[in-house]
Amino acid sequence: IMTTASDMEGMARFIGADYGKYIIRELSAPDGYLVSRDVISVTIDEGYTNTDKPAATVIDPEKKIMCIKADTSGKPIPGVEFSLYNAATMEKVELHSIMSQMDEFIRYCNKYWTDGSKKLEEGPSEDRRQLLVDCFYLLRVCTLLMHPVVPSGTQKICEYLDFDPARFFSWDADFESMDELCTDQERACGMHRIVELPPRTDFFEAHPSQVKK
Repeated sequence: IMTTASDMEGMARFIGADYGKYIIRELSAPDGYLVSRDVISVTIDEGYTNTDKPAATVIDPEKKIMCIKADTSGKPIPGVEFSLYNAATMEKVELHSIMSQMDEFIRYCNKYWTDGSKKLEEGPSEDRRQLLVDCFYLLRVCTLLMHPVVPSGTQKICEYLDFDPARFFSWDADFESMDELCTDQERACGMHRIVELPPRTDFFEAHPSQVKK
């Protein structure tokens, strides 16, 4: 709908927005800063109130939506580009929104493993096995869904799991069972070997654009 940039006080203003639901996202940032992947949701109506720590300020009489952009020390950042979208009609699927949902799901998976490991540290072997099966399934879901966005990192996961990438990343037979990833010989013996993972292995290295200079 609109695009604007923050001024010397870090203030970005969208003027002329009617009542409705909107989404604000950052488009670019000055040299030395990373573009935020956070999404700001704003609803303008007669009952609009800010949160305790407002991400956006709405002034209804002037039909303005204002955001203040600052760094971690609180210093305003000028020159940051923002875009405003109508939340009800926007047709684009934003990449950072997808990854935000993925991040939430991955945190859930990690918590599932951590809590289960502590609970079953000395539990029955069958329960510990089931935890491994569940967590492998969750890992496969995460890897398959993230593959279009971060192919190199997810392919590295596949390499250490020692599966055929064409089969692992296929959507033709996804999630039917874990057996579908194994060869006939592996299914016959009920075993699949994985590649030993070195300590501190990084599957998702930072992109050069994410490194502060």
